[in-house]
Amino acid sequence: LPLALTGGEPLEQAGFLEALLPRLSGLGFVIHLETAGVHAGALAGLLGHLAHVSMDWKLPSLGGPDRRPAHLEFLDVLGAWGGDQAVKVVVGPTTALPEAAEAASEVARRSPGATLVLQPLGQPPSGRPSPESLAAAAALAVGLQPLHPRLRVLPQLHRLLGWA
Repeated sequence: LPLALTGGEPLEQAGFLEALLPRLSGLGFVIHLETAGVHAGALAGLLGHLAHVSMDWKLPSLGGPDRRPAHLEFLDVLGAWGGDQAVKVVVGPTTALPEAAEAASEVARRSPGATLVLQPLGQPPSGRPSPESLAAAAALAVGLQPLHPRLRVLPQLHRLLGWA
């Protein structure tokens, strides 16, 4: 039975998850974690109960704080685990190749088994990516392919299908 832990930041409830996940995995649940990738210590204590980890890498150019140091520490823990993993990087029409290349290089170096997913930035109110955002993501993918061969461009499908 698949179970996804997402919404907010699940790793902020590490103590609760440390008590819950052994019971859920013992019942046959296959657990997938979606995380902001900033709580490496919390992740380390849960990896034995997870089937998949999906981390979000936030680029400073899209707003918000620079989380690079926490992301790098998280990737070190994730890479040492070696389980099924992905790192999603939201990119927009103004995302510069050097900034995206730094993220791709760090993912490839620290967690080489991870699939790198470029997600084109959605536009309000629908959340669907603009043609410019899709084109920018495709152009970045071409530039990043030599740095990280396990690379995908994947918009938020539920937005494209009008389900959100």
